[in-house]
Amino acid sequence: MTPYRMIRNAIEEALCRGENKFMIYPYGEMGFLTKQILHECYGIADCIVIDNKLSQFNPQIKNLEFCKYLNVAKYKVLFTCANSEIYDEVYKALMDFLPMENVIEIFRRKEQVRYTNCGKYSYGPLCN
Repeated sequence: MTPYRMIRNAIEEALCRGENKFMIYPYGEMGFLTKQILHECYGIADCIVIDNKLSQFNPQIKNLEFCKYLNVAKYKVLFTCANSEIYDEVYKALMDFLPMENVIEIFRRKEQVRYTNCGKYSYGPLCN
């Protein structure tokens, strides 16, 4: 399934449950695409964008600390991290400010498969 389709599915499921107030975090490529889809496909232009790095350069983008001053129970966070290398770190940072039930994980973390490198002088059990 394409990222576009995954984002649309997540948004449509939330809308069907009556949820229509969203925050987007983080605001990388997939966050940008999510905001476009919200606006262009569903007419939702009023969403809060959260990204700690970009908030330094754009006052319309908030950092995670902003959530302390917001009634977060009203919002669903569209968690848009698709990078498995930083997924856990970014998700953990979010959990410091929001309850898990408010988070919609669009790109679920994929289990990393580890392979054994075999070559000259290798020893021990092989896996995968």
